[in-house]
Amino acid sequence: MKKHEPKPLIEEHYHIQELIERQEKRSSERTYFQEKQKQGAERIKEIQDARPMAQAEFLCLKCGQEFKGVAVRQIELPFNGPPIAYYKHKCDKGHWCMRYITDKWKDPFWVRSKAVARDKGKNYKDAIQPSEEGFNLLYKKI
Repeated sequence: MKKHEPKPLIEEHYHIQELIERQEKRSSERTYFQEKQKQGAERIKEIQDARPMAQAEFLCLKCGQEFKGVAVRQIELPFNGPPIAYYKHKCDKGHWCMRYITDKWKDPFWVRSKAVARDKGKNYKDAIQPSEEGFNLLYKKI
């Protein structure tokens, strides 16, 4: 009588492992591509929603002057990458100043502006912290 030998699992075969890895890679690439398309569509919608002309606050990086002005929306189409939209205006001394519409994290106005820093300091006390008394009245435990 012949002794029964169990057959190896088909998933453990190296050819099958390669197929599974290839399919997982394709799936992750497809997900990445779909996410990039979604981000691109959101960016284009953000550009289209921005007004062609708008009044905005500007900060001139060369002379340090803060001012308000009516700016024109401009769109830059880089060779490699998504479109970039911004408002552009000249200060009194003739320097070009920009405010980003799409890449807000690049906008130096939020970091260097004295008016923004003043507003942050003025409203600092209004933000109640979890350790302070009365936090549970405003924000109930979930």
